[in-house]
Amino acid sequence: MIPLSDGSGLRLTTAKYYTPAGRAIMRDEKTGRGGIGPDILIDVPREMEIKLRRQQEELYAKDKPSQSIVKKEEQVEDMVLKRAVEFLKAAHIFGNVPDNKGP
Repeated sequence: MIPLSDGSGLRLTTAKYYTPAGRAIMRDEKTGRGGIGPDILIDVPREMEIKLRRQQEELYAKDKPSQSIVKKEEQVEDMVLKRAVEFLKAAHIFGNVPDNKGP
């Protein structure tokens, strides 16, 4: 319980998440161990990551669609998203993804 200045209190709880095999999903910040790494690693240069994050920031105006704060001609392609789509298409073609059509 954490006491607050107005006399009330805050009860803070934390949880840890585990895979079905009992492996912790979270990375231990003290030891730097644990966590789950990606099955497929796609190296994205830091500069590209910064540009992509900036691209995601959007401006909103009443009665107008949202738009990126980065000009269209300066936007970069999201390499990770592109690769993910490629993998999903390949998995579907090779029959590794259920089609949810039912029996």
